[in-house]
Amino acid sequence: MKLLKALGITTLISGAAVIPTWIYNEVRWENHMKLMWTQDMVRHYSPEKYHELYSAGVQDLKVWQEAEYALRDSVEEVRRKESEAKKSYFLGGKAIKKTP
Repeated sequence: MKLLKALGITTLISGAAVIPTWIYNEVRWENHMKLMWTQDMVRHYSPEKYHELYSAGVQDLKVWQEAEYALRDSVEEVRRKESEAKKSYFLGGKAIKKTP
């Protein structure tokens, strides 16, 4: 009977230790995946910035996210300007065609 109690208590303690460990590992894995995703996006937007941060050994998610946000804003601004330039080009072409 004492062996059964000891076994039950040991199982309870080990089970109680597994749950926080599992939660910690899940959170760590999620942060690791966020870091990998962010690094991949920085590599996509600017390979130079990626190599700069990677060679410096930066593993802080916040630093990588700031770099991604800055690069994303600049890329979106360039795309918007290109779109406006193309729109102006085609509108100008239409205006020239309409003149007699």
